[in-house]
Order: sequence, then C-alpha cells, then structure tokens
Amino acid sequence: MAVGVFVWGLGFAAANSMQRARLAAASPAQAGSAVALNTSALYIGQAAGSAIGSALFVHGYLLSMGYVAAAVMIAALALIARSRPAT
Repeated sequence: MAVGVFVWGLGFAAANSMQRARLAAASPAQAGSAVALNTSALYIGQAAGSAIGSALFVHGYLLSMGYVAAAVMIAALALIARSRPAT
C-alpha cells in the first residue's frame, strides 16, 4: 500500500505542477488568479469526492464505491473531451 501511495503521489504532484505551468504560460498577466482558481477547483473536487465516498460508506454501499468513482471519471473525461476545440 505504501508503494502504491508513493507512486500515486508522484503522479499527482507531477501532473499538478505541469498544469500550473501551462496555466501561467497561457496568461502570464493573470497567472496568479488562474493558479488560485485551479487550486480551488482541485480542493472542491477533493471535498466532493470525500462527501460522496463517505455518504456511500455510511449507508453501506461499499461495493458501489468503485462504480460511482468510475462514473465520475467518465463524466470528467467527457467534459474534458467536450471542452477541447475541434481540429
């Protein structure tokens, strides 16, 4: 488990740093605001995930947690795909 958490942590930290650099490069004059909004969105996502997961846990839907997580991930990927410009 420790190895998995370590690898996950490396991946998250790397992705977050690259995203912040890209935001700063996209709009240097508003880099501080863009990075702050990005960080806020990450925290909101973590809070929402914790709330959904804890609600499922409290009500005993332990087996459903993976399916709900997969559904949220698919919804996020759909939003990402939709937000990209058509080429």
